[in-house]
Amino acid sequence: KMFSTQRARILGLIGLCVIMMVFQELDVDMKVAKITYMSTAVNVESAAPVKKSYGPEYTAYIPSKSEAYIMGHMAQLGLTTTPHVDTCHIWTITNSTPYHRDMIQFNNETAAYYNKVKNFSLPFKDIRYHLNDVEDVCQQLELHENGLPSLFPYMVHDFGAMCRKLKPMSRTVFVDMGASLSFHGSQLSPPLFIMELFCKFGMPFDHVYAFEIKRADPNNVINLVPDQFLSAHHWINVGVSADLTSKQNPFKLLKENFNKDDLIVVKLDIDTPDLEAALAEELRSDPELFEMVDHFYFEHHVNQAELIRFWGNFSDTV
Repeated sequence: KMFSTQRARILGLIGLCVIMMVFQELDVDMKVAKITYMSTAVNVESAAPVKKSYGPEYTAYIPSKSEAYIMGHMAQLGLTTTPHVDTCHIWTITNSTPYHRDMIQFNNETAAYYNKVKNFSLPFKDIRYHLNDVEDVCQQLELHENGLPSLFPYMVHDFGAMCRKLKPMSRTVFVDMGASLSFHGSQLSPPLFIMELFCKFGMPFDHVYAFEIKRADPNNVINLVPDQFLSAHHWINVGVSADLTSKQNPFKLLKENFNKDDLIVVKLDIDTPDLEAALAEELRSDPELFEMVDHFYFEHHVNQAELIRFWGNFSDTV
């Protein structure tokens, strides 16, 4: 399983000023199960041997030296002040941490990785129709012949690994909580970015369940959904609930209609920390649900000075 969250809010501190989007986790010591590939967050020595994306699986998160340093020096780095904490100085001030050079290299490697993604293409649209064509058709999804770790020592989308878990009859599902298509101006909105990314790698979604509490004109919504996604896109213009008996809980929908053989991607970004935390904890603590979801995007909203003008005030601190 691939999760875009980390334990103890590490990723937000390291990546905020690069992507301005914090994929973080609850205040729990979560052991991430069945991670296909996860090594260092920057180009420093790893605590475990680097494995190819199609090799043995790690069973717990392994922090990089930079992550461990930051989490062990929160006060010295000025990250424990309240109510709003400036975090970008760990990127902008050269001597802020011993790993500043490695973090800059990580930024450059991120750009190189996404350039590879941008230029990637397949000779077919849906890899499920070709799973039995050759011995390892999933190898075509590797951005490097020796697997993802040879290209970029960080946890990103490992499509080769996801492909190897697919079956010809697997369904592809995207559950989007916080599914607005229009709030990012000229930039591609996160939902469309995710849909286009998986489509590019031969995994077009059969079902897209788009939950959005902000009322939207259906005419505007249909105009914003690209033609190639219309047949799969279900616009559900209501908020979500953490009550597993409620129709407005997307996890209820998943458990009643899909299974672990399906490719299931979930995004949680509803700008309501208490409800987000409850839903993330629901996913973490439900063994059946945890086994079903293959990829989880989570933006944990906290009081960070750089984002206060976008996010407003929240109860959780860095």
